[in-house]
Amino acid sequence: MSEAQRLGDEFLEHAKEYLEAAERLGKSKNFPFNPTYFCALRSIELGLKAHLAHDGVTERQLSSKRLGHDLPALLKEIKDRGILNKTGLSARDTIALARGSADYDKKRFEYPYLQFSTLPLAVWIDISHTFLANSAAS
Repeated sequence: MSEAQRLGDEFLEHAKEYLEAAERLGKSKNFPFNPTYFCALRSIELGLKAHLAHDGVTERQLSSKRLGHDLPALLKEIKDRGILNKTGLSARDTIALARGSADYDKKRFEYPYLQFSTLPLAVWIDISHTFLANSAAS
């Protein structure tokens, strides 16, 4: 197994764990807002990184300040590398990621903020499912 495949598979496994956590938390009638959204969006971040790693992006590059936890930057990297079609994301999904991830990027689910502008949880869970269903290691 190549280093790219191993790294991509590791990101994929972590993405699945965060998605499962978001789904479990989200099933509660009064689900804990911040942890649930954080887990759903972290799953998306790791799903993006899984696709990039499978395409040869190194761990160092993925953890760089340029990409880090920046969902729009990760999505742009996927587009620039011409692998968007491999992710299974629709145009609607990419618009949702570009517009709706600001709360995650600004760490509003990790620190006490009063205002959120994020999309409904179901949107994030659906996007994460798309990534995981279309990963090279699925």
